Amino acid sequence: MTELAGHMIHERYRFDIHLGEGTFSKVYRVHDMRRNVDLAAKVLKADVADNPEFLERFRREGQVLSRLQHPHIVRYYDLIETDEIVFILMDYIPGQTLQSYFHHLGRPMTVDEVFNYLKPLTAALHYA
Repeated sequence: MTELAGHMIHERYRFDIHLGEGTFSKVYRVHDMRRNVDLAAKVLKADVADNPEFLERFRREGQVLSRLQHPHIVRYYDLIETDEIVFILMDYIPGQTLQSYFHHLGRPMTVDEVFNYLKPLTAALHYA
């Protein structure tokens, strides 16, 4: 499956919008029709999903996320595998990315602003 937006998986998860991507995965906003809630789906790209090493790494990522419960770490819901797709479901957090925020800020951050961002980040890293 190349483009997932508009597709339904398991008659439950409707893939709505492609949000972004990295080297090995794409992220979509997904609507859970059963719970009537938006989630984020991190989808392993098809070109690496056939590689057992990458697939196992992705599964381990899901296992690690499933054990982390912290207010500053995105909540994990499930890892779904079908014949065509593998994805991790987690909380969808609306809004702009930090990169977009910095771009639109148009100035260097103040020391207080830096601390406001770093405090929850370091708390999450310390917990993990």
